[in-house]
Amino acid sequence: MLGRLANLRPSFKTFAEADRVPEPVRLSTGTQGPHLVCLATPVAMGGVYQFARLAAHFRGVRSVSAVPMPGFQAGDMLPKDPRAIVAVLVAAIKQAVGDEPYVLLGYSSAGIIAQACAKALEKSGLRPAGVILLDTYPVSRADLRRTLKGERDEALEDMAAGMLEREEDQGAFDRTKLTAMARYMELLPWVRPGAISAPSVLLRPERRLPSALGNATGSGDPDAWRTNWRRADTVRTVSGDHFSIVAEDAESTARAIAEWLDTDRKPKRSGMTKRRNASRRADY
Repeated sequence: MLGRLANLRPSFKTFAEADRVPEPVRLSTGTQGPHLVCLATPVAMGGVYQFARLAAHFRGVRSVSAVPMPGFQAGDMLPKDPRAIVAVLVAAIKQAVGDEPYVLLGYSSAGIIAQACAKALEKSGLRPAGVILLDTYPVSRADLRRTLKGERDEALEDMAAGMLEREEDQGAFDRTKLTAMARYMELLPWVRPGAISAPSVLLRPERRLPSALGNATGSGDPDAWRTNWRRADTVRTVSGDHFSIVAEDAESTARAIAEWLDTDRKPKRSGMTKRRNASRRADY
């Protein structure tokens, strides 16, 4: 139903057909680099405000900007091709950072898009200094090879339930947001992240969402619900659950980001994509 309604909205299939580029929003300023550019999650409760509490912990230290996904505001055109999503976001990222060093951050499913944007930006010559994935689960068939699909699907279902529970806090999900989310859910499996030369880290929460606790599939692995996306070079565990890592537990996430940016982030060796630092527990 939502998919059919989305088809009634004006859409763009290429960058040239888009009526505008998403406007980046500066959430904090600071003199320490690199500039952190966050991509909003393509869901009904997504938006640049998602990163307000995270950015507060960098205020006066590091510049943080957020870029909204096209299609979620009244009057927006909807993307009709995954390459169009990447193209307009790349333009927005370039607008946000100019010629200064920067790192991309994608929260939840936006991590998939962040990786694809990083690939496109590397090809354009404006290389990111790194990519940060906040609890990003794989959705493409290729990336599911090393993930238990049943456990992943349960985790995603619980995220959807949690999103609905938070509707009262975030404001009603109107037709524009719901149809945009439907379109992105259709396109996400076709986004091609690709291998990148920039170092990357996956930050995942230590706690499973409460609604998921009684939904175990019986795989025998108590950690099977956690994402283990193979494209990340480094994996860290932070306090909180999928939603609280950018809300009440944002301080823990900010510490992990700062440590990775300032200490652990290392350029990849030429020609090597070997995963570094298999998942380890960090007390953030």
